[in-house]
Amino acid sequence: EIKNLTWNFANEANPERQQLKFVTRPMWYTNNTYDMMLPPAQQALLARNLMFDLKYEYDRRLIRDPLDEFYRLLDERGLRTIHGLQETVLLVANLLAGATMFFLLSSICLVVYLVQKLLDYRAESSLDPDLQKLARQDFGNTKRGGAIVALV
Repeated sequence: EIKNLTWNFANEANPERQQLKFVTRPMWYTNNTYDMMLPPAQQALLARNLMFDLKYEYDRRLIRDPLDEFYRLLDERGLRTIHGLQETVLLVANLLAGATMFFLLSSICLVVYLVQKLLDYRAESSLDPDLQKLARQDFGNTKRGGAIVALV
């Protein structure tokens, strides 16, 4: 195994750019056997140097940025889907509310119509001539002073 060697930039992507970015970084090569023979204090120092190294952060960012972009796109797509579903649910709720209002108004009109027919039938079957005259009158449109007035 190799005890100590300078870093081979030819194996790196864009070696010249990395040399410019990481000017103060010491480039070294180590192996597991040599690292384990170091005293614990030097092992800790080597570990600290590797963990807080600018190149390490740079490489980590190279890996993490595409993943962050992927997660962002995934979140956007999920939010678009959720907003689309919310709009659909809102439309269905509005249609249901409209249908309910239509049913209520239809029911009220039907009840008013049936009550009016019932009253008309009772008035026609009555022996009282005043009630019969009242039943024959058209309460929807009555002429007063030459104008048609609708009673509600």
